[in-house]
Amino acid sequence: METYEIASVVLLASVGTGLVASAGLSHPVETDSHSETAEETHEHALFHVVINGSEKDFTDRKFQLNARSVHLENNKSGIVHKHRTGVEWKDFLETINTSYRRSNSTGNLCLKIYRETHCRSGTIYLNGEEPDNL
Repeated sequence: METYEIASVVLLASVGTGLVASAGLSHPVETDSHSETAEETHEHALFHVVINGSEKDFTDRKFQLNARSVHLENNKSGIVHKHRTGVEWKDFLETINTSYRRSNSTGNLCLKIYRETHCRSGTIYLNGEEPDNL
């Protein structure tokens, strides 16, 4: 497995998007749920992943329009479209086959994007701050 240093993973949510860290919500909505508690909305947030100083490109078809409630579209890599209330960042990351974890032994950030895994030092930011979880 090839590893890369992760300079930063940046989730920059614009004010009022409602894309929030999961810690504050008691009833998360599944990615494509049509729950009665979830309402329609149309909001946008910025999304950037930087690995070794290069921004990850999410314009490939495998990352686009994977769920109705939250997705990337129009071959754009950095704008998340949210269409249901209650959607969390973890829900969006699932739609692009992306997950992360912090290694207990080294403290390194391990970021899995589709079939690539990157483990080294790194930071995740949400609205300019490091969240406890997403």
